[in-house]
Amino acid sequence: MRKILDKIKNEGFFVILIKLIKLILLKTIRFSWTKLIISEYLLEEPVKEIEPKDPFIIREAVEDDLNKLKEIVSEKKGELFKERFKKGRVCFIALDGEKAVFFHWIAMEDEESAFSPYEGCHFILKLGRGEAYLYDGFTAPEYRQKGLHTSVKTKMLKYLKDKGFKKVFVCVTSDNTFSRKSNAKAGFKGKKIVHFITLLGFKFQIWRNFTGTL
Repeated sequence: MRKILDKIKNEGFFVILIKLIKLILLKTIRFSWTKLIISEYLLEEPVKEIEPKDPFIIREAVEDDLNKLKEIVSEKKGELFKERFKKGRVCFIALDGEKAVFFHWIAMEDEESAFSPYEGCHFILKLGRGEAYLYDGFTAPEYRQKGLHTSVKTKMLKYLKDKGFKKVFVCVTSDNTFSRKSNAKAGFKGKKIVHFITLLGFKFQIWRNFTGTL
């Protein structure tokens, strides 16, 4: 019961309810419908760095940080991170002392594509010259709602701007209210919304221009 209450506290009752309904539909008629919002940030604009509420250490990660990251990820994901470092991928982390409490990865222009592993949301996001994609971010549950997500993201934007990048993308499911607000606060603008629909085993994608606010 304690784990359930913590999950509701971290994600919100409405989000948990929607996930439960989706699970029931998936198990009964094999139906799922997920909306993914693709947002962009044009680096021609000034990047306003935002500091977190507490004095965390935020920096680019190195391979030696793997031992710290293994405290908040599974063994399988730790091996994935090891492969990413070997390939020269870039990761930003936040530390509370020596403890890793947040990570976020960057796919850059020298990578042909990035894979977005949301449940039911598998697609290839092709990157052009001067474009980057922020993906696979995570905050340790006890450190959420402390401004870490927004703060690290703005520092990643500054890093990419200094490297000469022109445009940055980020994706989030429509029911992830906290991440949507964080992206908006960091300065991202909604670009596309993708509907991922599964019915009786058949999969469909519908792409639309994003309207409204994050």
